Amino acid sequence: MNSDMEYETLEYLKTKPNIVDQYVMENCSVEKVKHWYYELLRKANKPQRSNFVDIQVEGVDCTSESQPVIQGAYNSSYSNQNVTVEYSADLQTSVSPHFPLQPYTLIQSELLKATTKGVADKTLILSDLTKTIREIISVDGVNLYLKEEQGENFYLQPEDQSRLGRSSSIYSQSVQSGQPFKGHAAESGRLISWEFAPKKAADKVITSEASVNANHVLAHSFKNGDGETIGIVELYRKNQSFIESEKQLVEKFAHWAERLLRSNEKFVTLQRTQIVENFIMEVARCLFQQVNKMDDIIKTIMIHAKNLVRADRVTLFLADWKKNQLYSSIKDIGNLKETVFAEDLDNAIRISVNEGIAGYVAKTGESIRVDDVSGDPRFCDRFDVTCGYKTKSLLAVPIFGGKVILGVVELLNKEEGSFTEDDEQIFKMYSVYCGLALNIAKMYDKIYRSDKKYRVALEVLSYHSSISEDDVVEALNKPVPKSIPGIDSHDFSPWDVEESQEIGTVVYMMYELGGKHMFEETTLYRFALTVRKNYRPILYHNWDHAFSVAHAMYYMLKVGGPKFTLIEKVCLFVACLCHDLDHRGRDNRFMKSYSTPLAALYSSSPMEHHHFNMTITILQQRGQNIFKNFKDTPYQTILGLIKHCILATDLATFWPTQDKLGEMLSSGSGIDWSQPADRLTVMSILMPACDLCATFKPWDIQVKVVMLIMQEFWTQGDEEKAINGKPLVLMDRDEAVQVASGQVGFIRGVCLPCYKTTCRIVPKVSVIISVVEANLNKWEKISKLPYETRKIILDKHMQKTFAKLNSRKNR
Repeated sequence: MNSDMEYETLEYLKTKPNIVDQYVMENCSVEKVKHWYYELLRKANKPQRSNFVDIQVEGVDCTSESQPVIQGAYNSSYSNQNVTVEYSADLQTSVSPHFPLQPYTLIQSELLKATTKGVADKTLILSDLTKTIREIISVDGVNLYLKEEQGENFYLQPEDQSRLGRSSSIYSQSVQSGQPFKGHAAESGRLISWEFAPKKAADKVITSEASVNANHVLAHSFKNGDGETIGIVELYRKNQSFIESEKQLVEKFAHWAERLLRSNEKFVTLQRTQIVENFIMEVARCLFQQVNKMDDIIKTIMIHAKNLVRADRVTLFLADWKKNQLYSSIKDIGNLKETVFAEDLDNAIRISVNEGIAGYVAKTGESIRVDDVSGDPRFCDRFDVTCGYKTKSLLAVPIFGGKVILGVVELLNKEEGSFTEDDEQIFKMYSVYCGLALNIAKMYDKIYRSDKKYRVALEVLSYHSSISEDDVVEALNKPVPKSIPGIDSHDFSPWDVEESQEIGTVVYMMYELGGKHMFEETTLYRFALTVRKNYRPILYHNWDHAFSVAHAMYYMLKVGGPKFTLIEKVCLFVACLCHDLDHRGRDNRFMKSYSTPLAALYSSSPMEHHHFNMTITILQQRGQNIFKNFKDTPYQTILGLIKHCILATDLATFWPTQDKLGEMLSSGSGIDWSQPADRLTVMSILMPACDLCATFKPWDIQVKVVMLIMQEFWTQGDEEKAINGKPLVLMDRDEAVQVASGQVGFIRGVCLPCYKTTCRIVPKVSVIISVVEANLNKWEKISKLPYETRKIILDKHMQKTFAKLNSRKNR
């Protein structure tokens, strides 16, 4: 290329510096660029300098050979996970003969990498910066004193070990106010300069052998984000005093170091917070995936625990306080980079709570940090022997569940150095979430086990609540009667139907309401037999009562002729037949007052919900689904109708229904039978009307049934008294003579309003009102008799019973 072309090319490149940049970046090596850089410095007759310090002289005579001075502006920033740390310092110092800087003093390299990874600590940061100061300023020596994790003492950090733990330090001394250099520096936070340092042992605080003859000293403290002094740097010379520019440099470096420390603290805090958040999310994910093994939660805890404090291994002991032992069946045989678990459920390692550091933590509830376990007599090496591992440093923290210690986490061998107080504090916070996770896992485990027990119990219940096929065949051998005298009358007495005829009578009524073609005969017989078997042999709320209520509904539907659909009629009848399944002879008030399991399951109408669930249980058994031929109606709709009807038998729901129907009947439109909602409301009044059917039976039946009801009530009252409860007057056997008055109030307050509304809807059954009023008059007459007379009448009524009941007692 000739000179003209070279000139043109150079002129062109001056106008296009970006092309030069691109060419250099793509084609030139780092070594080549460094060569250009130092050549430029040489030609400019300036001292060589690190690429990390921009050397400029401002207000200082750079030509002075006695005091060569540089002033630098150092700017660096890095960003990681939304944490940005910026450093800026104007540095002014004399040039060291060691210039240019050596690789290990390049602040921007390993130190910044460590801080961005969250693995830097005060020792690394201050040691690295101390080395940098020494490299830039010519001194006889530099001492770095770091504050102990606990107490007020400072120890001398060896210059060549930036990661050395406290247990290996070579110096320890408490820095008090009034002491030269370090004491003032620690308190003031300013640079302290001392010329011709004292030689007296009492005053001298420079303790390294190399500094004995030092006459000139600079000392500056380093403070953390809380303003606490955590370190002191001390520079000394024997012969040459420190000039102003060197003092300024130390101050700038100290300020820069403090900013780096604070930024690193923030980054580490964020990083650890992120680990805890990840742990919480991981636990939540495990739980929402229906984890039924606590081992999965334990592994999650162990993995995140290691990352939180940079430990090599972790052990989680669970507490077995019945045996006063700690046990662990999951061993961590990996390292910080890779967690490998070895499970041995059959041979879990167990230690006494009186053994080892973990046992001590479990007993006292205190966390422990040990820098060297070989010097701690509490250390138990059983895990080390089992796993072929060597534990050096250890951090043990208890896991609480409320006030109870659930376990102990042992973190072994910090990645570099020993566990710090910060590690301990962050892990204490983490252990709170560990306790929550273990508690939740325990609850899931209990739920899982309870579910299995429930399924086993359900199988047992199903077996014992089912009837045998021999019973079905025997019932089928007795044909359904073609007609039953008096069954279409309100005064029909189901209590007087022979047991052998009961199932046939039920099937007869089902055929009449739903049509024989809608049912499989064997299935219908099996269902009716199973329902009868699942009523308990109590005094009143038993099969006889269910049979009578079912007949009352048959009467309402058959004679009254309300405009229900076919499936609604069948559901009403089935609901009556099943409405008190598995009744225990105790009412809802008793269930709620004494916190029975049924009351805990349901917020309202606990017994009615239980009766419905029993109904579903029977229908879902093999060969029991009597609705399988009703294909036009979804099965869920059928169950919904039955549930609605059974829940309507709770008298707590009666008055809202009564009021609603009163408003509907008083309006001009009345009941709109084409609307499903109106039909549901009518169902809600027919169910209690049939449940109280004994009220519209002839007097002799009415009295017998009332005596059965009262005996069941009194039995409940006796139980309440036995547990120091106070029963209602109605259920107090000592108030038995008040039966007549109780019946008067009940019939007037509930029965008559119910039947008057019912007869407005279904006028063809209005005869029941006159029967109810006749029974009411008789109870009123008895209630007005003298006490002794009422007592005699009560005793006579108590002797009356149904023949069928007497035959059962004699069996």
